[in-house]
Amino acid sequence: MWANASLDPICFMENERGQVVGTKLAGEPRQIYVLNALLSKQEWLLGKDFSVADVAVPPPPPPTYTPTHTLHLPAQHRRRA
Repeated sequence: MWANASLDPICFMENERGQVVGTKLAGEPRQIYVLNALLSKQEWLLGKDFSVADVAVPPPPPPTYTPTHTLHLPAQHRRRA
């Protein structure tokens, strides 16, 4: 699984104050080559190319939770309708 935080040190050059001063993408780093190879095999939401729609998709919902016991709250903590 890739995340923006994983790409930051690959894509950006920063100075000692953390300011972006350039890019490290010249020459296609190995990590980007691997990522491109993996992504080239995927199906995308809006056609043959990766787009912002593919990034904006929320993750699937978690499996249904079935409580094993009932929680009893004191009256002052119950939500009033």
